[in-house]
Amino acid sequence: MNVSKGMLIGTVLVGAVYFVIGEIFYNAFQDILPMPLLIGLYFLGLAVFVAIGCAVIVALMYHYNQGYRDIVLRSLLLFLAVFAAAALFEFLYELQLNGRNREPGSYIFLMDSSGSMEANDPENRRYEAIQSVLANQEEDFPFAVYTFANDSTLVRDMGPVSQGTEFQMEEPYGGTAIRTVLEDLYDDIDSGVIDPGKNGKVILFSDGYATDMGLFGFGKIGLGRVLKKFSKANLSISTVGLGDPDDDLMERIAGKTGGVYISVDDASQLNDAMKEAVRQESSRNLLDYRSDVKFDFLYTILRFVAVLVIGVLLAGLKTYISESVLDTQPVLISSIIGSLLAAFCVEFGMNKLGLFPWLMRLLMCVLLAAATLLESWKSRRDYSDQYRDEY
Repeated sequence: MNVSKGMLIGTVLVGAVYFVIGEIFYNAFQDILPMPLLIGLYFLGLAVFVAIGCAVIVALMYHYNQGYRDIVLRSLLLFLAVFAAAALFEFLYELQLNGRNREPGSYIFLMDSSGSMEANDPENRRYEAIQSVLANQEEDFPFAVYTFANDSTLVRDMGPVSQGTEFQMEEPYGGTAIRTVLEDLYDDIDSGVIDPGKNGKVILFSDGYATDMGLFGFGKIGLGRVLKKFSKANLSISTVGLGDPDDDLMERIAGKTGGVYISVDDASQLNDAMKEAVRQESSRNLLDYRSDVKFDFLYTILRFVAVLVIGVLLAGLKTYISESVLDTQPVLISSIIGSLLAAFCVEFGMNKLGLFPWLMRLLMCVLLAAATLLESWKSRRDYSDQYRDEY
């Protein structure tokens, strides 16, 4: 017996193709559909692609072209099971086990003052946006302001609005030290220079790519450790991007700390963007970053179990469609291994190592769709003889 290379390569391609379609669907509807419905439909789509892909591969490789109506009808139950399981696990995954109060107790603004701001925000509307956010706050509400270029500067100490909302605005110059300002802020909090109080909220604004991430972006590893500290300290970071920022980095900063990412094209939109960043609540779902919370290990287990159950249901589809011409006995073991690897990607690859979410979703789709089956040459010869007799 040999591994069916055609089935393996074909199903890997099925997973890769579905990733593209699923990614478009996920990004287009994540702010429109309820998340359990969205995740249920996402995995339902993957199941349909796996079923169709396996059927087409079997037909092309082994000339098996009968009984597809029966296959489709019987597969409906597995499709519904995949949808229900994904939606249910997503619902459970979104439950708050720590009862966290998300009402901000303070604001800390981190404002990009790099050289590019001279062209992108010549009227300093980013600072006007801070004033608009503070306009409706009580006089005892505390806030602080940092600016960053090649390094970071605390330009307004933490203090109540009643002390005034004016501060020194630095002239644009230099690079975009995003990692530096976050490290400096946490050091100031840790040393007592800044006291964010309970449920402080950080708003980071930038218009470009970080210039302090080191060669090949290895500085993002150190950044991940800093973001974990913010999350454990119950400090969320919401990010606002202007023009052409590093969307992946901004989404990672927000997603890992329980914040949101808002992107705008023009400085005239900054007032609304800043207000939205401080007002919006973050959400948690099976396909994206998760901020560290109390009982975090339970969410790790839940995501593993969710992907594993969905993988086993997909294994049922692969087995049922392929059993006419292939020895499918190893499908369950290979699918469990693939499901565990897929869960490892979305949990540890994305959430612990900070790798790109889209890349981890690509690997997840490929691993869940892949069928590493053993080809039974006796079964294939018997079917080929029957096929020749009929024609």
